[in-house]
Formats: sequence, C-alpha cells, structure tokens
Amino acid sequence: MGIPRDIQTDMKEPLTKIQKRTLDYISSFISENGIAPSFEDLKKKFGLSTNSSVFERLWNLEAKGWIKRKKFKARYIIIKRSHS
Repeated sequence: MGIPRDIQTDMKEPLTKIQKRTLDYISSFISENGIAPSFEDLKKKFGLSTNSSVFERLWNLEAKGWIKRKKFKARYIIIKRSHS
C-alpha cells in the first residue's frame, strides 16, 4: 500500500524516502489500530532516540500537506491525502 505516483507529482515538493516510509507507517498503524501511533511507537519503529526527531518528521509531513496535527493532543494525526 503506498502513495500513488500521481499524488506525489501533484505536490510542489515530493516526499523523501524517509517521509514516505513514515507516512506509510502512520497510515497502516491507524488502519490496524484505529488510533495514530505515539511518539514512542514512531521512535521504536524507526530507531530514533529523541522526540525531536519524531517531531521533525511529523512537522515536515504537515508542512507538505500530507497530515494534520493538533497541538497538545496526543495521537492526533489525520492523513489528509488518499493512500488508495
């Protein structure tokens, strides 16, 4: 299940490989669990050691319009673009 090529080319800035992997993981985690992954889930999945590394990945995805987050709301991540 990946991000269709036509969606990627419609964006001004394409996703990096890391951003695509992160977005795919978030999307599948939500599908399987009904809730977004926590920072701890993301750190464990990608071998990251700090919350700031997770924050940077999420911030970049949000800046490119792929996700929506709400400040001070744990596990509040909405996928804004279709993955089908």
